[in-house]
Amino acid sequence: MVFCLLLASCRAGVPEVVDTLPLRHASPEELVTIVNTRAHELHSIRALLQLEARGKYIPIRRSLNMSLAYVRPASVTLRAFDPLGRTLFDLTSNDTAYRIHVPSQNRVVTGTHAAVEADTTSDTPSMRHRMLSLVKAVSQTVLVTPIDDTQTVSVTEDSQLYRLDVMNDTHSTPAIRQVWFERINLDVVKAVIFDDSGNPLIHVDFDDYRGIGPSSGIQFPFHLAIQDLASQSRYTLKFTEVLPNPVLSPTHFSINE
Repeated sequence: MVFCLLLASCRAGVPEVVDTLPLRHASPEELVTIVNTRAHELHSIRALLQLEARGKYIPIRRSLNMSLAYVRPASVTLRAFDPLGRTLFDLTSNDTAYRIHVPSQNRVVTGTHAAVEADTTSDTPSMRHRMLSLVKAVSQTVLVTPIDDTQTVSVTEDSQLYRLDVMNDTHSTPAIRQVWFERINLDVVKAVIFDDSGNPLIHVDFDDYRGIGPSSGIQFPFHLAIQDLASQSRYTLKFTEVLPNPVLSPTHFSINE
């Protein structure tokens, strides 16, 4: 095992407890500041990654090489390639609509997210449903979502971890998000996203933090393990290259091409 607890270029998951590295203490306000600082540092990315997908409606475990462009909160392009570099599919999505291009079939599918969510005609999710579930999982986990002033938080100490519960109103309402911090570097190592009734929708584990950007000053997790409970799918994202905060014009996410 490579020990890289305090190196800016490599931090992996929950560090092992080392006697000379005491657990850090942090207040709820400090943890919120960490979340919001990291959200401010990174609002868009371009990246290359390997995606592994498996689940109830994914017949075999799939591994794809992909490129990703993402601007928070909901502008995403995902392009998958075969081993020869040919495009398998090109998916563009914003907060209301999507466009899927499959070159091998010379086929383009467009629509709105609202129409897909309202389509309950089949118990088996279509390929379109599965692709858009992946987009939703990516857009809700890859970049840190800030905590705004209208939300309230509470903190629970759990041995080597802090758990930050984020609520839209008072402490009596269900959490909309839970964020776990390890207590050596105070990196985020896990998060859960809930619906309005408090049911978990997405669970994600973060690992392999590396420095990106000027002087490697921004910490980014190069390994994400995402469980999409709604679609009963699991995705593993292994990033190979990440460009922080690229300038991406609105036409990059155009649905009408």
